[in-house]
Amino acid sequence: MTAQVSRVEVRAPGLTVTLDAKGSDEPVANIAVEGQKLKSFEVSPVAYARFLERIEMFKSASGPTDERSKRFLSETCPADTPYVTDAGMISIRWIGAGLDRIYVAELGCDPRQNADRNRRLRAVVNDLPISFGPKAV
Repeated sequence: MTAQVSRVEVRAPGLTVTLDAKGSDEPVANIAVEGQKLKSFEVSPVAYARFLERIEMFKSASGPTDERSKRFLSETCPADTPYVTDAGMISIRWIGAGLDRIYVAELGCDPRQNADRNRRLRAVVNDLPISFGPKAV
């Protein structure tokens, strides 16, 4: 996956953050928190690059957005797998010329087995370069 990432979307319960590289201008963050006004501000190119590095570990497990989104909506946690309701989900989507991939995690499916992954995903959300409001997850 060598295509240039021009936009990243991170979604968690009640939160959508879009980091847009905006070509040669300063990257822009758009934050939509449930019940609040949309907020936008510039993010340094260094912070944008660091964020891309931070989420790289999930990119190898991502897949085409259309396919993964449909699969996520139609599949449930396997029948004999522990499941916690209302744990939420987190998704990370990479978009660019010739690139549209998504990583989606249902945090309630086998939470003990996926504890490390869930912790890393929550850290990604909680450490987003946004400067307002309470932590998202």
